[in-house]
Amino acid sequence: MSGWVVMDIGCLECGESTHLLGVYLSAEAALEAHPGAAREADVGRWGGQGMVVAFELPEREAGLS
Repeated sequence: MSGWVVMDIGCLECGESTHLLGVYLSAEAALEAHPGAAREADVGRWGGQGMVVAFELPEREAGLS
């Protein structure tokens, strides 16, 4: 099973912390819970300032814990 994690990426210049906002089973659920979030693939060239981003978690291989 794969999933999505939503992070509030802090600011490198101002020292704002990064925070985990949630873990979801689908991109739709993640983006519905955090409407301002960008998908990781849509971030492009990030400038180092705070941003809410949804990252896809890879599927785990059978037998791994």
